[in-house]
Amino acid sequence: MEKNGPPPPPPPPSEPKEKGSGLELSPMPEPTQTLSNPVAQQQLENINLASSPPSPDPPKDELTNSSAGVTGGGLGDIDLAPPPQTPDPPKDDGVVIQCSMVYSFLTFLITSAYTTLSVRFAMVSKLKLVKFYSWILLPIATTALVLSFALQPRLNSKRHLAFLALQFSTSTWLCEWLTVVGFEWDSEQIFLAVIRSFGWAVTLVLGLRVRARIARLPDKDLSKFLVDKVFSEGFLVGLGQLIFLVFSSIQCDTATMAEGEGWENCRRTLYSQTGLGCLTALVIVLRLVSGVVPPKIMKRHVLGPDRIVTMDLSVKEFFEFCGLCAAAGCGLFLISLYGAEGNFGSHLEFNLVKGVMTFGGVSLSVTALWKGIVIRGEMKRERLGAPGTSTEARAKPAIVVTRGSVFWWWLGVFATTFQSFLFAASAVTLEAYWITISATVLPLVAVFYIGAFFADPSAQDRRSSRRILLHFCSFSLFGQLCWFIYEWRSGNAGMAMTHIARAALELFFFRVALKIRRGIGQLPHAELHGFLVDTLFKGGLATMASILFITFRATKCVFEHNLEKCEETALSSNFICLFIILKWWMALVRSSIPLVMRRRVVLRVDRLVTMNVSMRQKIQLACLTVCGCCGIWLFAMMDNEEKNGDWVMVVGTTGCGAVATAVVLEARRVHEVQLRSTTSAVTAATAAAAVEEQPLVSEASWLWIGLSGAMAIVTFALNVVYSIELGRWWIYGQMLAPLSGASLALALFLKPRNETVLYKRVLYLHFSTFVLLREGAFLVGLFRRGIVAYAVECVLRICALSFLFWKGLALREVVAQLDDGHLSEYITEVVFNGGYNTLVALVFFCFETISCLGSTTEELDVGNNNCTNTSAASAALSNFIAVFTMQKLVSMARAKHVRDSHSVTYDDLATMTLTWVQSLQGACIMVTLVCSMYLFSFVGIQSNFNQLVYTVGFVGFICVSLSLTLEMYVMRKAVAEKKSGASSTVAVLRSRAVSTGKINDG
Repeated sequence: MEKNGPPPPPPPPSEPKEKGSGLELSPMPEPTQTLSNPVAQQQLENINLASSPPSPDPPKDELTNSSAGVTGGGLGDIDLAPPPQTPDPPKDDGVVIQCSMVYSFLTFLITSAYTTLSVRFAMVSKLKLVKFYSWILLPIATTALVLSFALQPRLNSKRHLAFLALQFSTSTWLCEWLTVVGFEWDSEQIFLAVIRSFGWAVTLVLGLRVRARIARLPDKDLSKFLVDKVFSEGFLVGLGQLIFLVFSSIQCDTATMAEGEGWENCRRTLYSQTGLGCLTALVIVLRLVSGVVPPKIMKRHVLGPDRIVTMDLSVKEFFEFCGLCAAAGCGLFLISLYGAEGNFGSHLEFNLVKGVMTFGGVSLSVTALWKGIVIRGEMKRERLGAPGTSTEARAKPAIVVTRGSVFWWWLGVFATTFQSFLFAASAVTLEAYWITISATVLPLVAVFYIGAFFADPSAQDRRSSRRILLHFCSFSLFGQLCWFIYEWRSGNAGMAMTHIARAALELFFFRVALKIRRGIGQLPHAELHGFLVDTLFKGGLATMASILFITFRATKCVFEHNLEKCEETALSSNFICLFIILKWWMALVRSSIPLVMRRRVVLRVDRLVTMNVSMRQKIQLACLTVCGCCGIWLFAMMDNEEKNGDWVMVVGTTGCGAVATAVVLEARRVHEVQLRSTTSAVTAATAAAAVEEQPLVSEASWLWIGLSGAMAIVTFALNVVYSIELGRWWIYGQMLAPLSGASLALALFLKPRNETVLYKRVLYLHFSTFVLLREGAFLVGLFRRGIVAYAVECVLRICALSFLFWKGLALREVVAQLDDGHLSEYITEVVFNGGYNTLVALVFFCFETISCLGSTTEELDVGNNNCTNTSAASAALSNFIAVFTMQKLVSMARAKHVRDSHSVTYDDLATMTLTWVQSLQGACIMVTLVCSMYLFSFVGIQSNFNQLVYTVGFVGFICVSLSLTLEMYVMRKAVAEKKSGASSTVAVLRSRAVSTGKINDG
C-alpha cells in the first residue's frame, strides 16, 4: 500500500562489517519511530530535560536507533544527525572465479582410494572383496574426477595441469588395466578394458573442451556456474546422494561377514546401487555440461509442462521426452531395491537388473548426446551470426493451455483396455497370477484414467459425455464384474458381494467427478491453464513417480523371497497407492473453483495453529492425520518378513475410509462454494473479501500443548510398565523418547508471551513428566535388572536434558521480545511447520522399529537381538533430527539482519571464507550427515548385533550436540551485543544532553 506524505529520506550509508576473512557491507535498517530496544526507549523517556526558552520541538518520531549510530532531533536543539559522508564505493558482489583447493584435495583423495583398491585387487587377485569395494566407489570416483576439472577452470599452470593429468590417468587407464591383471588377463576383460579406455580418451577430450569453455565465461556467469552447478549440485547434492547409496552395500557386506557368509550374498545390492550411482553420476555430468550453454539457447530446448500437456512437440522432442521418462523409470526401479539383500535368485533376475541399468544409461546418454549435438550446432550458428537463427526469432511464444492433447485421452484408453484384458483373463482362467498382475498395475492405470478424464474439461457436449460414460463402464464396472465372477467361481460368495458394493461406491465417485469436471470447465482461461499444467500434469507426474516407487519397492520382496510370501506386501503397496491417488484427487477437487474463492476452502497454517477452523476442517484434519499414520505404518510393514494379513487389511481399510471421508468433505465444501458463485456473481468486493489479510499469530492453541503433554505421559507410562514387569516395554519407551522430547521443545515456543502461572506450571509439569519421572522409572528398571552401565547413561541424560530445558526457557524469553510479524512467522513456519515435518520423520522411524519387533519372537532385552541394529539406528537418527530441530529453533529466534550476518552462503562454502565457528559447525554437520547415511542403511534390516552402529550413533550425536552448542554461543553473543548496543545508545544520549545543558543534574 502506498503511504501519503513525502517519501522517507534515504538511509545513511552503512559501515563495513567483518565476516570470515573478508569484509561485507551490510545495509542499515530503515528508520523507525522509536528505539528498537524497549529498555533504552524507557530510559530515554525518563530523562528530565531542564527548562529552556520556548521553542517548537521537532517531532518525536525523528529519533531512531540503528546498528550504525543514533540519528534524529528529539532532544530540543541537539543535532544527532551524522555529518555528511561521501558515497560508499561500489559493493563487491563476491564473484567466485575458482573454488577452494580443499575440494581439489578431496577429489584427489577419492580417486586415490579407488586407485589403491584397484592396485590391491591386482596384487591379490583372489581377494574378490576388494573388487567389490572398488565397484562401490566407481560412481563416486568418476563424479569426483569430473568435478576436479571444473573447480579451477582458469588455473592453467603446468603444475596444475600435470596434477589433473596424473589424477585422470591413474584413476582411469591405470585402474582399467589393473582390473585386467586382477582377473588374470581374461580375454573378455581385456576387450572390455580396451573399449572403456577408448571411452575415457573421448571423455578426456570432451572434458578439456568443456573446461576451456567454462574458463571463457564472464566473471558473473563463471561465479554462478561454480556456485550453483559445481559446488551445490555437484559436491553437496551429487556426492551426497552417491555416498548415501554406497552405505547400503557396505551394510550388506558387514552383515554377511558377521554371519560368516561371503560377499556374493550382496550382489543384488551391489549391482542395483552401483547402477543407480552410475545414472546419478551421468546426470551430474550432464548438468555440469548444460551450465556452459547460453541461457537463451538452453531455455528453448527445455521441455516445458505446457508444451507436454498440449503435445506441442516435434519428433525430436517427443523422443527426448520418451527417453527421459524411460531413464526416470529405470532409476525408480533401481532405487526401490535399496537395501535388497542376497544373491540373485535366478539368471533371469540378474539379466533384469542388468538390463534396467543398461537401458536407463543408454536412454539418458543417447537423449543427451542428441540434444547436445543440436545445441552445439545452434551455438555455432549463433556465433557466426547466420541469418534466421537468433534465439528471439525462433523462441516459441508462451501459450495458455485450455485443453489437453488427445494423446493423453488415447493413452488412458489404451491403459484401461489393457487392464480390462487382465480382468477378463483372471475371470476366465481363475488363476491367481492374473489377479496379482492386475492388482499391481491397477494404481498406474487409475492415474492414466484420471488424466484422460480431465484432459479436456471444457468439452461438455453430449458426445463427450457419452464417451466418458463408456470409458468408465469399460474400465470400472467391467473390472468389478470380472472380479465378481472370479470370486463367485472360486466359491467366495462373501467376497463377491463386496465387489457389488465397490461398484456402487465407484458410481458415486463418478457422479461427483462429473460435477467437478463441469466446474473446472467453467474456470477462466488463466486458472484453467494452472489446473491443467500444475494440478493435473505436475501433480499426476508426482503421483505416478510415487506409485512407481511403491510398486517397485514391492518387487524387492519378490526378489528376496517368492510370490507366496509377498501377498501382504503387495496388499500394503496397493493401499499406499490408493492413499496417494485420493490425496491427488483432493487437490483436483480443490482446484475446480475460482482462485478467489479457493481461499475459503484451503486449510491455512495460521488458522491451524490457533485452531480457528470449522468443524468440517477439524474432521478433515483428523482424517488426514489418521491416513498419514496408516500409510507410514504400511510402508514400514512392507519390509517385514512376518506380516499379519489381518492387520494390514484393518489398517489399510481404516486409512482408505479416513482419506475418503476427507475427500467427500472437500467435495461437499467445494460444491457449496460453486453454488454460491453461480447464484451471485463474484464481484471485486467479493474477491477482496475472499483474499483477506493473513492475521498475525502470537500464540498457538492449547490443543497442541495438550497433545505434547499426552505424548510425554504415554512415554512415562511405558517406562513405568517396564520398571514393574521388566519386559520388552523398555524399547517402546526409548523409541518414543525422541518424539516426546521434540514435542516438549516445540511446546516451549507455542505460547512465548504467555507468562501466567498456569502455563508455567504446565511447562514444568511437562518437563518433570518427560525427564524426571520417565528417566526415574527407567532407572528403577535398570537397577532391578542389575545393568549399571545404562543406569549411569540415564543419569547423564537427565543432566543434559535439564540443561537444555533451562536454555530453552532463556530462549523463550528472547523469542517473546520479537516483533509481531517475526513472531508470527516464527510460530507458524519454524515451530509448527518445521515441527510437523520433524514429528513425521520421527513417527516413521518408530514404525520401522515396530515393524522389526513384530517380525521377531526373540526376547528383547538391552543387548543382542535381531532388532537391536534397527532400534539403535532409528533411535540415533531420531535424536539427530530432534537436535537439528532445536538448532533451527535457536537460529530462527534471532533478528533477520543478525541472522543474515551470521549465515553461510554457497559462495562462502565454495571459497572456504568462513569464521572458526562456521567452519567447526559445518564440519560437525557434515560428520553427522555421513553418520546418518550409514545408520539409515540399518533401518528395517534384521541382522546380528553390530557394535559399530552404537559407535557411529555416538559420534554423530556428539557432533550434532556440538553444532547446537555453537549455535547457542552465537545466539548468546548476539543477545549480548544487542544489550550492549542499547546501553551505549542511552549513554550517548545522556552525555550529549548533559554537554548541551539540557539535563538537570540536580
